[in-house]
Amino acid sequence: MRKIINVIVILFAVALFFTVNSYTTKLMEWQLIEHKDCTLPPQVCPAYYIPTESTVGYVIIVALIILSLSDLFLSRKFEKAEKVAKVDIQQKVKTLTEDQKKLYDILAASGALFQSDLVEKSGMDKVKVTRELDKMEGFGIIERKRRGMSNMVVLKK
Repeated sequence: MRKIINVIVILFAVALFFTVNSYTTKLMEWQLIEHKDCTLPPQVCPAYYIPTESTVGYVIIVALIILSLSDLFLSRKFEKAEKVAKVDIQQKVKTLTEDQKKLYDILAASGALFQSDLVEKSGMDKVKVTRELDKMEGFGIIERKRRGMSNMVVLKK
């Protein structure tokens, strides 16, 4: 959806460019007619200057195009980084020990659990679960979030 909006903004900027350019051309023609008897040198005569309104319009057009293009390219970089991170986590999951895989599977089935619930469901003792979760958190597979006096364990996406 973001890409579509950026493309629409770029198309709008292009249409705005043609509108501003047409306006500027007509205005400059009228200025030349109005100042045809101007005795001032061309560097000073207002007939030879681009109107301020046109300059503001061109600046807005350039800003719209730059912002939209940069957003398009940056969003692609973020998408690539997310894909790489996802593949990286999947590779790390393959290297887990049997106990860690058990904890991972329990978390994958529920999405997120309190650490105390994970102890109950896994059948492992509290210390072992804590140590295994420490290792998994170090690998970047899970994340523990403090909730009052306990931890919520969440799989990283």
